[in-house]
Amino acid sequence: RVDHINFKMIVDDMWFSRKSLQPGQRIADIGVFNENGEPTKLRDLHKDKPLLLVTGSMTCPVTVSSLPTLSDFQAKLGDQVNIVLVYVREAHPGEDFPQPQTLQEKIDHAKMLQQVYAVDFPVVVDGIDGELHKALETMPNSAHLIGTDGTLLFRSLFSTDHAAVDKALAAVSTGQE
Repeated sequence: RVDHINFKMIVDDMWFSRKSLQPGQRIADIGVFNENGEPTKLRDLHKDKPLLLVTGSMTCPVTVSSLPTLSDFQAKLGDQVNIVLVYVREAHPGEDFPQPQTLQEKIDHAKMLQQVYAVDFPVVVDGIDGELHKALETMPNSAHLIGTDGTLLFRSLFSTDHAAVDKALAAVSTGQE
Protein backbone atom coordinates (compact mmCIF):
# COMPACT_ATOMS: atom_id res chain seq x y z
CA ARG A 1 0.00 0.00 0.00
CA VAL A 2 1.24 3.46 -0.81
CA ASP A 3 -0.20 6.87 -0.12
CA HIS A 4 1.24 8.42 -3.28
CA ILE A 5 2.65 6.83 -6.40
CA ASN A 6 6.20 7.54 -7.46
CA PHE A 7 8.20 7.32 -10.67
CA LYS A 8 9.72 3.92 -9.83
CA MET A 9 6.23 2.43 -9.41
CA ILE A 10 5.19 3.76 -12.80
CA VAL A 11 8.28 2.30 -14.47
CA ASP A 12 7.81 -1.04 -12.68
CA ASP A 13 4.24 -1.21 -14.04
CA MET A 14 5.55 -1.32 -17.62
CA TRP A 15 6.36 -5.07 -17.68
CA PHE A 16 6.07 -8.29 -15.73
CA SER A 17 9.19 -9.21 -13.80
CA ARG A 18 11.03 -12.48 -14.35
CA LYS A 19 9.88 -13.59 -10.90
CA SER A 20 6.18 -13.19 -11.73
CA LEU A 21 3.77 -16.05 -12.32
CA GLN A 22 4.32 -17.33 -15.85
CA PRO A 23 1.79 -18.94 -18.22
CA GLY A 24 1.82 -22.68 -17.55
CA GLN A 25 2.42 -22.23 -13.83
CA ARG A 26 -0.26 -22.73 -11.20
CA ILE A 27 -1.43 -19.98 -8.92
CA ALA A 28 -1.83 -20.62 -5.21
CA ASP A 29 -5.33 -20.82 -3.74
CA ILE A 30 -5.24 -17.37 -2.17
CA GLY A 31 -8.04 -15.94 -0.05
CA VAL A 32 -10.13 -12.96 -1.18
CA PHE A 33 -13.34 -11.36 0.08
CA ASN A 34 -16.72 -10.89 -1.57
CA GLU A 35 -18.59 -7.58 -1.54
CA ASN A 36 -20.05 -8.44 1.87
CA GLY A 37 -16.62 -9.00 3.37
CA GLU A 38 -17.05 -12.76 3.51
CA PRO A 39 -13.88 -14.75 2.80
CA THR A 40 -13.62 -17.04 -0.20
CA LYS A 41 -10.76 -18.72 -2.00
CA LEU A 42 -9.49 -18.04 -5.49
CA ARG A 43 -10.24 -21.69 -6.34
CA ASP A 44 -13.94 -21.02 -5.77
CA LEU A 45 -13.86 -18.47 -8.60
CA HIS A 46 -12.51 -20.90 -11.22
CA LYS A 47 -13.58 -24.37 -10.11
CA ASP A 48 -16.34 -24.77 -12.70
CA LYS A 49 -14.94 -22.83 -15.67
CA PRO A 50 -11.92 -20.73 -16.60
CA LEU A 51 -11.51 -17.37 -14.88
CA LEU A 52 -10.60 -14.00 -16.35
CA LEU A 53 -9.26 -12.16 -13.34
CA VAL A 54 -8.70 -8.44 -13.83
CA THR A 55 -7.00 -6.26 -11.21
CA GLY A 56 -8.31 -2.76 -10.69
CA SER A 57 -9.36 0.07 -8.41
CA MET A 58 -11.59 3.12 -8.31
CA THR A 59 -8.66 5.52 -8.86
CA CYS A 60 -7.30 3.71 -11.91
CA PRO A 61 -8.48 5.32 -15.17
CA VAL A 62 -7.45 2.18 -17.05
CA THR A 63 -9.77 0.11 -14.83
CA VAL A 64 -12.64 2.48 -15.45
CA SER A 65 -12.05 2.50 -19.22
CA SER A 66 -11.93 -1.32 -19.32
CA LEU A 67 -15.28 -1.86 -17.56
CA PRO A 68 -17.55 -1.56 -20.66
CA THR A 69 -15.49 -4.10 -22.59
CA LEU A 70 -15.38 -6.45 -19.61
CA SER A 71 -19.18 -6.18 -19.45
CA ASP A 72 -19.30 -7.07 -23.15
CA PHE A 73 -17.10 -10.10 -22.49
CA GLN A 74 -19.42 -11.06 -19.62
CA ALA A 75 -22.48 -10.85 -21.86
CA LYS A 76 -20.80 -12.77 -24.68
CA LEU A 77 -18.89 -15.45 -22.74
CA GLY A 78 -20.24 -15.43 -19.19
CA ASP A 79 -21.64 -18.94 -19.56
CA GLN A 80 -18.17 -20.25 -20.54
CA VAL A 81 -15.76 -18.08 -18.52
CA ASN A 82 -16.07 -16.45 -15.09
CA ILE A 83 -15.13 -12.79 -15.30
CA VAL A 84 -14.12 -11.22 -11.99
CA LEU A 85 -12.52 -7.93 -11.05
CA VAL A 86 -10.24 -8.17 -8.03
CA TYR A 87 -10.10 -4.88 -6.18
CA VAL A 88 -6.47 -4.14 -5.34
CA ARG A 89 -4.57 -1.13 -3.99
CA GLU A 90 -5.62 2.30 -5.22
CA ALA A 91 -3.54 3.05 -8.31
CA HIS A 92 -3.67 6.81 -7.75
CA PRO A 93 -4.56 7.52 -4.13
CA GLY A 94 -4.97 11.10 -3.13
CA GLU A 95 -6.47 13.47 -0.65
CA ASP A 96 -10.05 12.85 -1.75
CA PHE A 97 -9.72 9.10 -2.27
CA PRO A 98 -6.92 7.78 -0.05
CA GLN A 99 -5.37 4.34 0.10
CA PRO A 100 -7.57 2.13 2.33
CA GLN A 101 -6.03 1.39 5.70
CA THR A 102 -8.51 -1.33 6.66
CA LEU A 103 -10.16 -4.20 4.84
CA GLN A 104 -13.57 -2.59 5.39
CA GLU A 105 -12.41 0.63 3.69
CA LYS A 106 -11.16 -1.44 0.74
CA ILE A 107 -14.49 -3.29 0.56
CA ASP A 108 -16.31 0.08 0.65
CA HIS A 109 -14.16 1.32 -2.25
CA ALA A 110 -15.01 -1.83 -4.23
CA LYS A 111 -18.73 -1.36 -3.55
CA MET A 112 -18.47 2.25 -4.70
CA LEU A 113 -16.82 1.15 -7.96
CA GLN A 114 -19.62 -1.37 -8.52
CA GLN A 115 -22.33 1.22 -7.87
CA VAL A 116 -20.85 4.20 -9.70
CA TYR A 117 -20.01 2.21 -12.83
CA ALA A 118 -22.87 -0.33 -12.66
CA VAL A 119 -20.46 -3.26 -12.81
CA ASP A 120 -22.47 -6.32 -13.85
CA PHE A 121 -19.90 -9.01 -13.04
CA PRO A 122 -18.45 -10.05 -9.68
CA VAL A 123 -15.97 -7.88 -7.83
CA VAL A 124 -13.87 -9.47 -5.09
CA VAL A 125 -11.50 -7.70 -2.74
CA ASP A 126 -7.90 -8.67 -2.20
CA GLY A 127 -6.64 -8.68 1.37
CA ILE A 128 -5.49 -5.39 2.85
CA ASP A 129 -1.86 -6.30 2.17
CA GLY A 130 -2.57 -7.48 -1.39
CA GLU A 131 -1.69 -11.16 -1.19
CA LEU A 132 -3.32 -12.06 -4.53
CA HIS A 133 -2.10 -8.89 -6.18
CA LYS A 134 1.48 -9.69 -5.16
CA ALA A 135 1.14 -13.26 -6.45
CA LEU A 136 -0.01 -11.98 -9.85
CA GLU A 137 2.51 -9.09 -9.87
CA THR A 138 1.37 -5.70 -8.67
CA MET A 139 0.20 -4.20 -11.94
CA PRO A 140 -2.70 -1.79 -11.47
CA ASN A 141 -4.91 -3.20 -14.25
CA SER A 142 -3.65 -6.53 -15.50
CA ALA A 143 -5.67 -9.43 -16.88
CA HIS A 144 -5.00 -13.08 -16.04
CA LEU A 145 -6.82 -16.02 -17.59
CA ILE A 146 -6.74 -19.00 -15.23
CA GLY A 147 -7.82 -22.54 -16.09
CA THR A 148 -10.06 -24.66 -13.90
CA ASP A 149 -6.98 -26.43 -12.53
CA GLY A 150 -5.42 -23.12 -11.43
CA THR A 151 -2.94 -22.90 -14.31
CA LEU A 152 -2.23 -19.44 -15.69
CA LEU A 153 -3.17 -19.65 -19.37
CA PHE A 154 -2.69 -16.03 -20.43
CA ARG A 155 -1.76 -12.67 -18.96
CA SER A 156 -1.74 -9.10 -20.18
CA LEU A 157 -0.25 -6.02 -18.52
CA PHE A 158 -3.43 -4.13 -19.30
CA SER A 159 -7.00 -5.40 -19.45
CA THR A 160 -7.55 -2.71 -22.07
CA ASP A 161 -5.57 -4.80 -24.56
CA HIS A 162 -9.00 -5.92 -25.68
CA ALA A 163 -7.89 -7.69 -28.86
CA ALA A 164 -5.43 -9.94 -27.01
CA VAL A 165 -7.84 -10.62 -24.13
CA ASP A 166 -10.67 -11.35 -26.58
CA LYS A 167 -8.43 -13.75 -28.54
CA ALA A 168 -7.44 -15.59 -25.34
CA LEU A 169 -11.06 -15.78 -24.17
CA ALA A 170 -12.19 -17.10 -27.55
CA ALA A 171 -9.47 -19.75 -27.50
CA VAL A 172 -10.21 -20.98 -23.99
CA SER A 173 -13.98 -20.94 -24.56
CA THR A 174 -13.52 -23.31 -27.53
CA GLY A 175 -11.12 -25.59 -25.66
CA GLN A 176 -7.91 -24.41 -27.31
CA GLU A 177 -4.62 -23.83 -25.50
